[in-house]
Amino acid sequence: MKSDPTKPITRDFSDTNPSLPANIWSNVRSHLVGDTGEFITYYIPLQTIDERFDKLSKNRLKKVNGKLFTVKKDIAQDVIPNSDCLKMIDNVEQFFALAHSLTRLNWHQGPCVTSTRDQPLTAITKKEYYNHKIDVTEPHYDTIEFLPHYPPLKNSFYVPYELPPATGKVWDEFVAHLNPATEMDSILIQAATLTPGWGGPPGRRPGFIFSSDYGVESGKTVTAEMVAAGYGERFDMSEKDAWTKISSSLMSSKNAGRRVVLIDNVKSRIDNSGLESLITSKFLAGWKLYTGQVQMPNYLTVLITANAPELSRDLVSRCVMIKIGEPIKDSNHSEWQEDFFSPKKLPFFMADVMAKIAMQKSSLAHNRVTDRHGPWQTNILTSFENAEEIADYIHDIRPMFDMDLKKAINISKIIEEYIERYRHRKKEPADKTFRISLEDVKHILVAAGEFKESTTSAYIGKALASLRACDALQPFSPDPEDSRFWIWTPPQAEKESV
Repeated sequence: MKSDPTKPITRDFSDTNPSLPANIWSNVRSHLVGDTGEFITYYIPLQTIDERFDKLSKNRLKKVNGKLFTVKKDIAQDVIPNSDCLKMIDNVEQFFALAHSLTRLNWHQGPCVTSTRDQPLTAITKKEYYNHKIDVTEPHYDTIEFLPHYPPLKNSFYVPYELPPATGKVWDEFVAHLNPATEMDSILIQAATLTPGWGGPPGRRPGFIFSSDYGVESGKTVTAEMVAAGYGERFDMSEKDAWTKISSSLMSSKNAGRRVVLIDNVKSRIDNSGLESLITSKFLAGWKLYTGQVQMPNYLTVLITANAPELSRDLVSRCVMIKIGEPIKDSNHSEWQEDFFSPKKLPFFMADVMAKIAMQKSSLAHNRVTDRHGPWQTNILTSFENAEEIADYIHDIRPMFDMDLKKAINISKIIEEYIERYRHRKKEPADKTFRISLEDVKHILVAAGEFKESTTSAYIGKALASLRACDALQPFSPDPEDSRFWIWTPPQAEKESV
């Protein structure tokens, strides 16, 4: 093959050529034939291209959630690292830009031949190689972390960084600046602060709801921000955000390493299946740009602030309720907070946080684990001296915020009073079961303002079935022989049947 005078003559880029510069990477081997000016472009096996790239890049390429990334050199050790120390590779152009920064590049497009020159081949394209590299890069991490967990997560990449030795003094300073309503609330705020640093299983962290009996400006938001501040950037969300928007935001590469979600100043009843999933789902799924639909383990900690929180039963069982105390007039608090969580001081606080998680001051008997967050209780609450008392308090205070329970109590009272009045008029005994149609139940509850006139009796039946999980509605049950009717069983009748 004659040489083309319009093209530069390339030399042998194979690893066997002693004249090959050490920092050149190519997908072919171009060989100059003698002094004739003719050259031949040889095919290189994919394995050889990989080996060459890995050698030149010093195996810096890594993968998380189907996306390639590298860690930039010279990470400062006096401040906690953040997303600025990462280079996320979202597309083929960014991958080859990285290659250009690591080495001199000669990427051939077009035909080439085998070493025996008996078969024409096509060199691998940039896009094909980029997709190949996504497929073969190992290990494949679930998350990127800038701070340690205790214990470490099994399949997460921790950016190289070491915290200073723990002293406990910085933690004590943090606790001294909290404004809890009670001593128990102080412990729960501390537990919330430890939670994002706990390396327990996904979906097993409770949500934390901060409220106050002192209304606005009591410090709910400030407290939640202090809880989150040690863990760097957080997700700030609104109660009105659509779940699709939230899930897409969680999957974004720019949000790598974030551990805390803050939903501030919730004003309405909190009853959202998406929020429930955000707290307790083992995996979170969403759409990721350049990648498609992905999922990741759920290690997030959710913080919510509200003046007078009203929760569904499902949500209240997923949360720890915390009360903030009477507002304190402290003009220096914002300055203290800014200094305390400054980049230079933050490592010392987080060192104390990790030491606190690792410290076990008490134990929690298996039969005292009272909810779905058992692993969290046995690992975080035991960092305090009275783990069993704390667990009991978390469980006992929940009915105060359970709006389903309050609704069930009210409905139960309305129906019971209606039955008493009916039996009084009919002079029927009060200790017998009472059969009533859902249509009549609808009229009773609509008149009492519990449901709208447009509500169907079928919907009311489903609502009652859902509310039966609350003990207050247990005397009322669907008729097993006719779904259009329900049966009221007085407590006396239940005892007689037993």
